[in-house]
Amino acid sequence: MLRLFVLCFGLMLVTGCATTAEKGSDKVASKRSENLGVMEKQTLLSQYPAFTLEYQNYYPSQADIAAMAALQDKEILVLFGTWCHDSEREVPRLLKLIDESGVNLRKLTLVAVDMDKTEPGNLHLVYGLRFTPTIILIEDGLEVARIVERPNQSIAKDFVDALTQRRVR
Repeated sequence: MLRLFVLCFGLMLVTGCATTAEKGSDKVASKRSENLGVMEKQTLLSQYPAFTLEYQNYYPSQADIAAMAALQDKEILVLFGTWCHDSEREVPRLLKLIDESGVNLRKLTLVAVDMDKTEPGNLHLVYGLRFTPTIILIEDGLEVARIVERPNQSIAKDFVDALTQRRVR
């Protein structure tokens, strides 16, 4: 009888651990897949505190604010991870630059990717995403410049330099 009790108790314990492990892994999987794809700025800043904090604490230089005028009527595509420390730094800085400068972009698209750097719309494949964030400047439907992980100088300066080089060619 004792042997049967130990066997039943052992089975309940194993079954309980398996169920807990499954539930835990479901939570991890759901965390990795929620809010993937195109995301609104308001969603990003309201649901991800690290992004909000960087946005609030970043003060772009007057030179960078002025330089943003060169991006008038251009498109910017941002492929980023809500889990990525470089994205937590650079994406809010870009958003703040756009807001502070008042530049009128043709389009701003924020696309959240998972830890495997994929997302439902497959833009990660179209643009050959390897590292996050990847911030792409598009003019007349063509990629003009790309900032990967962090700018060389600043977001504004890197994009203005790319536009200047394009016009010189």
